[in-house]
Amino acid sequence: MVGKVIHIATAIAVTAGSLAVVALPSVASAEVYTKREYLNRDVCYRAKKVPATVAYNTRGIKLRDASREWKGNMQRSGAYVVDRYNDEVFIQTREVIEDQHMTLVPVPCR
Repeated sequence: MVGKVIHIATAIAVTAGSLAVVALPSVASAEVYTKREYLNRDVCYRAKKVPATVAYNTRGIKLRDASREWKGNMQRSGAYVVDRYNDEVFIQTREVIEDQHMTLVPVPCR
């Protein structure tokens, strides 16, 4: 009985091994090797100053609406009279969107 079990186990092992041998040539094989070397883990940077981003609004604070006015003496005959247009008047405002800062830009080490 023990002899039959050994023969069956041997037959299964031979069959599995032959299937593996048949499958091996179709699988791509890679070359694996080891090599001793020194690694440079230094990381170098270049400091760069980034200026602030500022938004300017030319129509910030309104001081005066647009208007019209007459210049000259309409009572005098032959006088020069001007119907003058006055533009709106604003105070320009400024808003800092991003403040100035320093940034580190990775560069190769020398």
